[in-house]
Amino acid sequence: MENNQNIDEIPIIERASGFDLSNYESKRVKIAKVSQVECVDYYPDGETFNKDSKEKTMKLEIETEPLKVLDNDGNFTTKDLEISTMEGQKKVTVTARLPLQNQLDTDGKKQWVITKHAKSKAWAFLRKMSCTKPSELIGKFVTLTLEPSKTPGDNRKFLRIVM
Repeated sequence: MENNQNIDEIPIIERASGFDLSNYESKRVKIAKVSQVECVDYYPDGETFNKDSKEKTMKLEIETEPLKVLDNDGNFTTKDLEISTMEGQKKVTVTARLPLQNQLDTDGKKQWVITKHAKSKAWAFLRKMSCTKPSELIGKFVTLTLEPSKTPGDNRKFLRIVM
């Protein structure tokens, strides 16, 4: 069976996910969990990205409650938004990681701290949310924003917490 359509007229499209994240722009969701996590430090000198880095750093991880499916008017429903993964269905949450600073205590042991320095992202976020301790963030509302990928030629967009 032959099709009369010119093969050069076949549309070329980007593969899209099953849901449109742009509908979640500016939505407010609650923080569900705050924890301290150890992860790889890809900027060991503070300036240059090193994909082969093995150094570890500690970060304050902030995770929202699972996002809800939106109705036609853009309001949240009671059903959780889920995506298919290799392990099965997974609820969609938004996570932010804020770096902690390394400091030596009086005994000379390394400890991770939230510094009150003007450039500290963790301290600035705590102040913005009217909190003095990370545990006070749980239950507070945050606003979501949509950020484009930083990779050139990549047109994906990612949900982020407004800091």
